Amino acid sequence: MMAGVLCACTGMLFSCKTKKAPDQPVRHLAQAGWRGSAGIYADRLPNRAVLKEEAVDSGRTAFYCLRIGLYDSTIATGAAEQTARDKYYQLDMYKDWVLLCGGDSLAPVFYQPVPSREKQLTEQVMVYEIPKGANPVSLVYKDPYGLLGNQHVLNLNEK
Repeated sequence: MMAGVLCACTGMLFSCKTKKAPDQPVRHLAQAGWRGSAGIYADRLPNRAVLKEEAVDSGRTAFYCLRIGLYDSTIATGAAEQTARDKYYQLDMYKDWVLLCGGDSLAPVFYQPVPSREKQLTEQVMVYEIPKGANPVSLVYKDPYGLLGNQHVLNLNEK
């Protein structure tokens, strides 16, 4: 009797199929690439997530914070190449991002690497100082490794 109940329960377990929700593509403020082995994206962060904001601000500039990610699935051929990439991602990558705003090209005034969630994904928070009331148009990445070409432009379509 117990064996019959066990077989019936086992049969019901194997006959039940759970449907997995289809993977939804992650939407970013701006993204490019992803066709091959690399992609980049940018997402807007509220200033208070990165900076300590004071209640009164009488300046003519404001801060604009972005979380920028670069996905690189290529494999380094040696330890020296991997070390050079890691150094670039942690210490030098911020120099290759320029924000286009009001006819000016702006370099970040602050950056902070974000701890990796995935092996091939490198993320950084970058803070730009822009004129108050201005809306940045594009973010330009000069790619020294040529993963996405020599230069790539992300159009920032904030609504």
